Amino acid sequence: MNCLKIELEPTSSFITKIESDTLFGVFCWNLLYKYGENRLIELLKTFNEEPFIIFSNAFSADKLPKPYLKPVISNDKNIKDIKKTALLNKVDFIGLLKNNSNKNIPLTLTQINDLIRKGLEEKQTSKKSGTEADIEENIERANNIIIQKNFIDRLGNYSNNKLFAVEETFYSKDIKLNIFVKYSDLITKDEIKEIFKLIAVNGFGKDKSTGKGKFHFSIIEEFEEKELLNPPDNIDKYWIMSLSNAFINDIDNNELIKYKFIQSYVKFPKMGGIAATSDVPFKNPIVLITPGSTFKPVVKKEYYGNAVKNVFASKYNEYWHSGYILPFFFIGE
Repeated sequence: MNCLKIELEPTSSFITKIESDTLFGVFCWNLLYKYGENRLIELLKTFNEEPFIIFSNAFSADKLPKPYLKPVISNDKNIKDIKKTALLNKVDFIGLLKNNSNKNIPLTLTQINDLIRKGLEEKQTSKKSGTEADIEENIERANNIIIQKNFIDRLGNYSNNKLFAVEETFYSKDIKLNIFVKYSDLITKDEIKEIFKLIAVNGFGKDKSTGKGKFHFSIIEEFEEKELLNPPDNIDKYWIMSLSNAFINDIDNNELIKYKFIQSYVKFPKMGGIAATSDVPFKNPIVLITPGSTFKPVVKKEYYGNAVKNVFASKYNEYWHSGYILPFFFIGE
């Protein structure tokens, strides 16, 4: 499969998080608007066997998700500071993995944990450039704020004096977000670019009609992380970390992966596009694996995970919910 990195520059606040499965749904709706229903149906025919496109979640341009690894004993009792290291510095992490990959020297999971702990210690011992400063910087660059809004009676067109809360994410002007993309020959880079142009103009997610979810973007074909997104020949030496919200059929007996260190959660997704105003706008709940979950691959593949059926309301039950993993490969034992 082909690899791209899409760099986003938010120009408004966002209410909906840019997650891989949500982005896939938004992408498909805009593909339908741009190229018609027949084109979308053609691409979805084999989606459960050969996905035409797979997205990662959106990450800050200098961050990757913290990998879930085999637990190691730590004498550090400062739990609050440990929790603050939810995201690792991408440059340090990727640099170490690439160096070991080039030398073909296995990097154990314990060594990766030591890297995380070392980074934490360096931040704790430094002054303004330490953990506290990094957290302060993140707060300045991306703020989640609870907004109180009025309930509106649409029939009578008046407020009933009740409030409801909406969480909005506000980004600073200089922040950039990265989305990694894998796509097959069933779709072209130009088509992907045109569809993202439509999403950027119309907005992403909830309340886009009021100006939420707007962004500028650029598509990058050659980038630092690209070699770590492609499957290596000596797959037996490698682990994968998911960069997507994922779903794996029969995860305990799956023949493609083993040795799983994962975190999961229940998502209550909602329909998009014109289906959002249908009689049943909500999908069925689905258990997804979060980015950062790690696996030992048994078989060399461009992607892992599965598409999911029976998530949609009965009228749309023939459609697929994307649970594919966009994998990040690293050497481990």
